[in-house]
Amino acid sequence: MHCQKFLFVIVLLIFTICGTACNTGPQKPEDFPDLTSCKLKVTQDGSPTEGIFISALRTDRSREWSIFGVTDANGIATMMTQDKFAGVPEGDYILTMTKQESEPSDTSVTGETTFILLEKKYTNAATSPLRLTVGSEPVKETYEIGKPVRLKY
Repeated sequence: MHCQKFLFVIVLLIFTICGTACNTGPQKPEDFPDLTSCKLKVTQDGSPTEGIFISALRTDRSREWSIFGVTDANGIATMMTQDKFAGVPEGDYILTMTKQESEPSDTSVTGETTFILLEKKYTNAATSPLRLTVGSEPVKETYEIGKPVRLKY
């Protein structure tokens, strides 16, 4: 009888630990806002573009949560807040985008030359024409950013 109680306690302890461990995902801060699902598609000259880094900055410069996404092979980025939570807080945003590639170089101090693969206006919040409004409904937007370019950084 004593063994059965001991075994029961061990089994209960294992289930408690497993249950707790399964719910140990990232914890949101107390003042964390509700998030709205946000998927953005980026095309260049009409074709989906992979590897575009997208950042969203609130237009009113209020509380700045880190919000970004990277496009996949279909040109779609799932926007994340604080690098852990899918979605974006409600509000109006300026979007910046960048995509770079490097190649070996004998003339560079770092040994490589970096190129920007989209127009520079998209890389800076002061010059980017890209806007995003997020409400309570899921967002799916497409942004056309012109022809591919290759500008030395």
